[in-house]
Amino acid sequence: MTDAMVAELKAMNVELMVSIWPTVDKRCANYDDMLTKGLLIRTDRGIRTAMNIEGETVHYDATNREARDYVWQISKQNYYSKGIKLFWLDEAEPEYSVYDFDNYRYHLGSNLSIGNIYPKCYAQTYFEGMTAAGQSNVVNLLRCAWAGSQKYGALVWSGDIASSWGVFRCQLAAGLNMGMAGTFIIFCVICYRNSTYQSILQAYRGGQPTLVASMAGTPRKRDSASCS
Repeated sequence: MTDAMVAELKAMNVELMVSIWPTVDKRCANYDDMLTKGLLIRTDRGIRTAMNIEGETVHYDATNREARDYVWQISKQNYYSKGIKLFWLDEAEPEYSVYDFDNYRYHLGSNLSIGNIYPKCYAQTYFEGMTAAGQSNVVNLLRCAWAGSQKYGALVWSGDIASSWGVFRCQLAAGLNMGMAGTFIIFCVICYRNSTYQSILQAYRGGQPTLVASMAGTPRKRDSASCS
């Protein structure tokens, strides 16, 4: 990423947001160093590969302060120092190829014991780094949150979801529940795999309910899963 590109965008009043994943590819220049220093999520058995997506990857251990500082320094050098002040912190759950939760171990304990705090610590990585650099009013986009994420400037979206009315209903319930819990949320990415839904939302925003009905066609049977 060139400084000139960022400067040109800023001149156009465009603030660039960079998407970050917490995964570290085994071919990455930093992998061996992070592995040696104990900055990656461990497994109690089997191969130490959390996901296989464009390569074998392992997540950095966001529950480890040293790991948070390590990741932030790399992000600061490659992005923040170039004027990028917004981050799209994806993959915040974190996601695994195989959900053997009893197999993953973090710095603060087993996944079964403390795994839900990962997105909070992920947000903390960037919030603390950005505030230490002098930035105020830090807000970053995350795909997941847990109690306390609000403290670290987390603005949540619900991730990539299926295109069905049942899932859409669940999104409304999830958004209301998160809002009542004090978590800021933008929802939802329902257009991810279906362009028809994008047209539906555009029509809905334009206040054309008859157009919505005609484009939606016959509604799908409500999903059996219940949402509260």
